Amino acid sequence: MEKRKLNLVKTVVGFDDAIEDKSHRYDCYINTHNRYWNGWANPYFEQKEWDRFIKIQVDFFDSLDEKQKEWEKEYHDEIVDIEPIEIDGKQLYYCGGFLCWNEFDEVLVPMEELEEFKELK
Repeated sequence: MEKRKLNLVKTVVGFDDAIEDKSHRYDCYINTHNRYWNGWANPYFEQKEWDRFIKIQVDFFDSLDEKQKEWEKEYHDEIVDIEPIEIDGKQLYYCGGFLCWNEFDEVLVPMEELEEFKELK
């Protein structure tokens, strides 16, 4: 497993449907030195949020007919095959650089100021 040290801050991301439906927003971290790709957020997810995101993706894929699945298969496989990386002692899933994530949280909290991060040290 790859290990990294990044300047992460906590935020919230989602796709366009999350503008109206806040249940489609995901807590995550953003690297302040590589925050965006073409204007879209580059999120890192903890296991719980990653599992929630993947469940929605799998349920959507399973609801498609066979022809639609042919179109969506490459995207689906790429998403579900993402492996965690270790960053600052946390197992995080990076899912930026190819998806159009909107950032919704206007107040960013540095990772080292979060109570759960302090407990890791």
